[in-house]
Amino acid sequence: MPYKNGMGPAGKGSRTGRGAGNCTGQGGTGRFGGRGRGRGGRGMGRDGGYTSDQHNSWLEDQVKSLQAALQSITERLDAMKKD
Repeated sequence: MPYKNGMGPAGKGSRTGRGAGNCTGQGGTGRFGGRGRGRGGRGMGRDGGYTSDQHNSWLEDQVKSLQAALQSITERLDAMKKD
């Protein structure tokens, strides 16, 4: 996050970039754990740089995102069946 203002790399809001920074204001570092891209080529140490609460929050966000995507796909499929 370039200016640490929560707007992401292109000013489109948090979580719109590649996940390398802390755009969400939850503390800690981004998905690369603040370690660059070293440590086995993945940029993550043994624990990925996450605390348990951050990991749980990320998983909950993933569930919500996947549920929304599934709902959208289901609606599109239903609309196609009606035509």
